[in-house]
Amino acid sequence: MPNTLFVTGPHVEHAQTPVPEEPMEEYCVYLKIREASLGKESSPVMESFLSTPFWFGTDTQGIHGLMRQLFHELERRPIGYLDQARLLLSQLLIYLVRNYKNTGLVPPAPARNNPSDLTSVIIEEYFLYEYRSLSLEELARRLRRSPRQTQRLLLACYGKSFQQKKAEAKMSAAAILLSDKSKSITSVAEELGYSSPEHFSSAFRSYYRTCPREYRKRL
Repeated sequence: MPNTLFVTGPHVEHAQTPVPEEPMEEYCVYLKIREASLGKESSPVMESFLSTPFWFGTDTQGIHGLMRQLFHELERRPIGYLDQARLLLSQLLIYLVRNYKNTGLVPPAPARNNPSDLTSVIIEEYFLYEYRSLSLEELARRLRRSPRQTQRLLLACYGKSFQQKKAEAKMSAAAILLSDKSKSITSVAEELGYSSPEHFSSAFRSYYRTCPREYRKRL
């Protein structure tokens, strides 16, 4: 449905199935609350946001336009884009809470602290934030499993091996880093943890079927 809004917490399984006749445009923002911030006095907006682990419904606040503006700022990086992005994220939280309050409808969330849910959070955050130094052994240690068990888990949950997930994470980060044209390709390779620009370029070409330099020219 047009203007459908999904808000899910870290322990909530969810899925969307697009209809071929009605293509779906999706914007997604992943918000992480620092533990050090949880003990501080919170505002009514944050209290409402944190107490609503799962919500979906029709957006009545124009979040789609806000998301397009946010992604435009992050992709184009005009002067002051970081300050503008912070303002837009603050506005996003306010609009989310206003959606909750306007409808009063909050579907019941699944039970929290399910071990399988916690496992998925560890996996997702590891690949999202630590793409520079991904290691099967380190992920297995965090999951308290053996490397072989971790490989089986990734194949069962994602249909991908660790190496495939690793390549996916690094290449997603590479595409974002290359959009900042102030960064040299050598610095991007270093930030991603590659031993040389040539090694990075080879991996990038294998994944995207084009070299980093040509990819950047298309942005």
